[in-house]
Amino acid sequence: MIESTTNVKDIHDIIFTIREMSADEKTRYEAQMREKAIMDERSALTNSERRGFKKGIEKGKALGLEKGKALGVKEGLEKGKALGEKTGIEKGKIQSKIELVDNLVSNMNFDFETALKAANISEEQYNKCKSEQKGN
Repeated sequence: MIESTTNVKDIHDIIFTIREMSADEKTRYEAQMREKAIMDERSALTNSERRGFKKGIEKGKALGLEKGKALGVKEGLEKGKALGEKTGIEKGKIQSKIELVDNLVSNMNFDFETALKAANISEEQYNKCKSEQKGN
């Protein structure tokens, strides 16, 4: 309760202070709402960026996987072909040596060990190749 000794100026000061406090509260509330709006906007942008980044990563992975598969198949075919040719050539050389040993033994009366030396093939290689031939 305001005492009777309070003058009009004091009342005006009190009213001004009350209005200032109200204005400050209103200003604070408005500032808080602006700050909240800014934070909400930042959050929305951050979420959008994350979603966009995630989609970009997924698309990049899919595209990279697709290109990688195509490149891998091509390289695999090339390497497979090269390895197949090399293996075929090596088997052909060994087969020629086997035939040479057989011809030296049967047609030229070489003993088996001399024929192996002449063909530059080990007995182990000879036997392995012969057993593979019997298996086919």
